[in-house]
Amino acid sequence: MSIEQARTAVEFGDVHTLKKLIAKDPQLVNKTTSDNPRTLLHTLCDYPAHRPRGRESAEILIRSGANVNARAKFEGKTDPGETPLHWAASSDDAEMIEILLDSGAEIDIDGGNIANGTPLWEAVIFGMQNAAIKLIQRGATCNLMIAAGAGQLDLVEKFFDKEGNITDTAGVLPGWSEPRSARDCIDSAFGMACRNGHLETARWLLEKKPDINRKNPVGETPLDQAVDRKHTEVANWLMTIGAKRSTNL
Repeated sequence: MSIEQARTAVEFGDVHTLKKLIAKDPQLVNKTTSDNPRTLLHTLCDYPAHRPRGRESAEILIRSGANVNARAKFEGKTDPGETPLHWAASSDDAEMIEILLDSGAEIDIDGGNIANGTPLWEAVIFGMQNAAIKLIQRGATCNLMIAAGAGQLDLVEKFFDKEGNITDTAGVLPGWSEPRSARDCIDSAFGMACRNGHLETARWLLEKKPDINRKNPVGETPLDQAVDRKHTEVANWLMTIGAKRSTNL
């Protein structure tokens, strides 16, 4: 089947075969199947991404009419479906992020697997630092939790006014149905900074009096998140301030 041949060509960087297949069937660039809703751009950006000759493959596909905002809609899922940019973000492929954005990909598009998030949210929740920084540099919308999870202390500080009060935009993100409360924003930002190993950011947020044992939606405390992701420095610091594992609460 030519679509499967094309996917294999993309995965292995066989641009010669990819060109031949597209020349024979131009519809391949946006084709999906009932059991595989990925387009070829999705395949290119899918984990582990960083495909050989990835830039060439992307340019061939986009030049041939690939939809950079196509959604991979899996059966049984209620989310709108993730785009190639979501997958490049969750695979930490900063080069592919650059290519997609330069080709018209929507930077704040919803549909992320987790909480209907944007590509930047995907990058942060999966700890993909290069992708997160690239998206922030390109202007992706950021809230307090995302800024903290990306370790961007300068952005974190901007979510507080001169009196140290949290701003109204701290809990807002495209695709989220409602903003979070000030307390939820601070607690989740602290947890996300610990999750991704950003000690300086976590120390700064501690001054805002977060609940240092607040569990995230899957039941992890900040200490759980730091330990499980092997952020030893953060984990050791958390224990010095009295943070606990969820099993000890």
